[in-house]
Formats: sequence, structure tokens, C-alpha cells
Amino acid sequence: MRLVILKDLKITEDEINELERQITDLYFEHAGIEPEFYVEEHNFSYYPTYIDSDGDIRPGTQWLKDTTDTVYKRYGQWGTDHVIFLIHEDNWKSDTDDIKGIWGTSYSNIHHSYHVQYVRFDRDNMANSVGTFYHEIMHSHDNLIKTTLGIDIEKLLGFDWDAKVVHGGGPNYKYIRHKENTSALAYISSFLKKAYDKRSDLHQKNLGLMKTIIQLLQKIVVLTRAGYNKKDGVPR
Repeated sequence: MRLVILKDLKITEDEINELERQITDLYFEHAGIEPEFYVEEHNFSYYPTYIDSDGDIRPGTQWLKDTTDTVYKRYGQWGTDHVIFLIHEDNWKSDTDDIKGIWGTSYSNIHHSYHVQYVRFDRDNMANSVGTFYHEIMHSHDNLIKTTLGIDIEKLLGFDWDAKVVHGGGPNYKYIRHKENTSALAYISSFLKKAYDKRSDLHQKNLGLMKTIIQLLQKIVVLTRAGYNKKDGVPR
């Protein structure tokens, strides 16, 4: 489970370390998965937004695409599983005095092969920050398993993952605000690990292919230079 975190500059090192610690403990305890975090500093004092058909303020679609495109240039198709836009509450644009909005959104299989999460970070309440982070990642898990392994979690459960599990609409689940519904995480853990492992393997194979291509190009350069240094088959 690899996560590129685009961390707001206003979030302190102590805060991001504590968030990582709690998310790591949560996933290791209930799914046997140890997350890998790749943290990058970003200035989110401004970013474009729009109001959707439900009246919610959403981050600009082109902005999300352009930003994840820069991640793709560094990590490639399989170099990370999640891209997290982690935005401090002071810079959060999706909840205002005029519009009571949202604290996060999950976008799966839209931007490259990534599962992108747009997440609000609460300055004074780490439980809120952990809960929002976990909530949005949980939204992506059924999609990740289905697109990577071809296994439909909703068919296995017999109900909608987002509505019944993440949003607590099922009889045995609560709306995820902190660390709820870990039983569902444990239930999908074997599929989730296989999905993350497969994505990691694809990345390693891609790196191996790139290494082979580079080695071949280097040989071509050497042979080409050798050809230039000959005249009528005789070394100059």
C-alpha cells in the first residue's frame, strides 16, 4: 500500500508523523498491511473549485488532472497506489461559512491507474484527520480490488460498499468518522493485499523493462560511435 501524500505546507512534521503512525497501526492491525508513505510538500493556499449538481464545492477537475500528471511523471503508472491531496483546514475550500460542504472525496480509476483522495486535515483534532483520511481510502478499496484482481466485493457482500460500509448504511456498520468498520477491512484484507502486491509487481517489472531498454540504448550508442570512428571499415 503505497501512498504519495501531497501535504499542505501548513501541516507540521509532527502532525504528519502522527497521522502516518495511526494509519499504519490501523491497517497493520486489521489488514496485515504496512503502508509506505511518500510525502511531498505542496502549497494549497489557492486551488480552483466548482459547485456540483448537489451544491457541494469540489476541487477543479483539470487541476486534479494536472497535479496527478506531475505525480505520474515521477512515479509512472504503477509506482504508487494512492495520491492523497492532504489540505489543511485553513486552506480547505470545500466547506465554507456560506456552504456547509464536504471533508473529502475519493476518485478511483480516473487519473492514470491511481486512487486519488482529496482530504481535509483538521488542525486541532487528529481523530477527525485520521477518520477523514481512512474514510476516503476505504471508498477506493472495492474499486482497487475489482480493477486489479477482477473480484467484485459488492457481489460477495450482497450490497453497496460505499453506501452500506463506508457511509454506515448497513445494519452492522457505522459511518466512518474515526476508525469504524474495521471488520469490513479485515474481511477484504486478503484481496486487498493481493491487489497491492500485484500493482507493486507490475511496477518492478516495468522498472526491469526500462532498465533493459536503457542498456540496449547504451549498446546502440557504443556501436554507433564505433561506426563513426571507422572509415571504409578501417579504424580512423
